[in-house]
Amino acid sequence: MANRRNYYRILYVQPEAPTAIIQASYRTLMTTLARHPKLGGDPEAAALINKAYATLNDPDKRKAYDKTLNIASLRSNNKALHLDNSEDHSTASIEHNQCLFCGTVIAQNPTPDTRCPSCNSPIKRTEMQSISKEQQIFDRRRIPRVLKSDPVKVFPNWPHPGIESRIRDLSPEGINFETDIEFIPKQILKITGASFDSIARIISIKRDHSLHSVHAEFLTVAFQNLGSFLSTNA
Repeated sequence: MANRRNYYRILYVQPEAPTAIIQASYRTLMTTLARHPKLGGDPEAAALINKAYATLNDPDKRKAYDKTLNIASLRSNNKALHLDNSEDHSTASIEHNQCLFCGTVIAQNPTPDTRCPSCNSPIKRTEMQSISKEQQIFDRRRIPRVLKSDPVKVFPNWPHPGIESRIRDLSPEGINFETDIEFIPKQILKITGASFDSIARIISIKRDHSLHSVHAEFLTVAFQNLGSFLSTNA
């Protein structure tokens, strides 16, 4: 199995991942991706996943393990792209021919159809990125939001098997989805659904009973069909 020595890579999580993300990735690997031996998975691979999870899910074991990996330097490298995403620095420090999600540099100038060769995210930034904050707020009052309950897959980093979530509402400029995972405000995610693929930045998080309602703005997005939004707006 690849990444045999790095428990974070085995579980498809970043070194700064919170416990909830580690738990979600583990569940996805063992069930959805059928790594469990009872579901046809390889016993050796499953044993390694279980070992990685037992270590990273225990705060004391994880702390000791981190010391063996010099995890501080790894977290420092990842933080700039995934966690330290303040409004002034999250995208300004990333070149326009670089994927906002995984950081891969794109050889050509991006067009609306350009995809990241690593994570397959759309590269072209939305027009809202070049509009002033005041204008964004004004325009968003006129942007239709469509209530939906479709499933989406959320990727907190790459590579990652994805976390199953569900849309609450959707617009051409953003999404509200519900999840039982604790994400971080201003965190950048890759979000894919049946009708769109996007890179989004979390704006706000509200706890709703046992779930979290996450509101995120699209940094890049590719819709299969914008007709429903346009007709509503008209």
